[in-house]
Amino acid sequence: MRFLPRPGRLLPSVVAFALGGCVVDSGYHDGYYDDGYQGTDYPPPSGSTPICSSGVDQRAIDTGQYLELDPGYVGVTAEYFGEGAWRFAMACDTPSSGAVCNYVLTVTPVDGSIASYSAEGLEQNDLLGTVPGAYGGDAVHLDALTSSDIDGFTLQASPGSTLEVDVALDGSCASPYLFWVENDTVMAGERTLTDLQPSTP
Repeated sequence: MRFLPRPGRLLPSVVAFALGGCVVDSGYHDGYYDDGYQGTDYPPPSGSTPICSSGVDQRAIDTGQYLELDPGYVGVTAEYFGEGAWRFAMACDTPSSGAVCNYVLTVTPVDGSIASYSAEGLEQNDLLGTVPGAYGGDAVHLDALTSSDIDGFTLQASPGSTLEVDVALDGSCASPYLFWVENDTVMAGERTLTDLQPSTP
């Protein structure tokens, strides 16, 4: 596979407006890292895998910011629309590469609860459901094979509540593939778990 990022694409440039928020390009194209990518240098070196530090990374997520994720990117995006509405999406690679990513994503409410969830673009063999959460209540769990399409789900949680995100790719921690917008900047995960607190309810 090829890796063709442009560092400038990770800057908080607004490329489109929708529903009162902006769309930010996450910047990851045709990437599959298998050699120690730390998640801090852009672009990451070709042929490297994300390395997750242990622990929980507590971060903020901007309300009403949107991330553009197209087939050909390798990554997972987290978006918070406000009033408890979240969206998580994932992509793998281009149709020509034939690559398939096995994402396992668990989203757990740290405070509050998840009232409902809905599949978005999933196929018959993708599994979306609930599992017991680490803080009580249910977590939403997705085990999906993603190739050249976008797989994901939306959920409705308590407005302003923090969600803990645990993402694995092909059986390994993949937090550096998790992207969200914080203070108008596209951020990537660094630790095994990422707690996202909305900037406004």
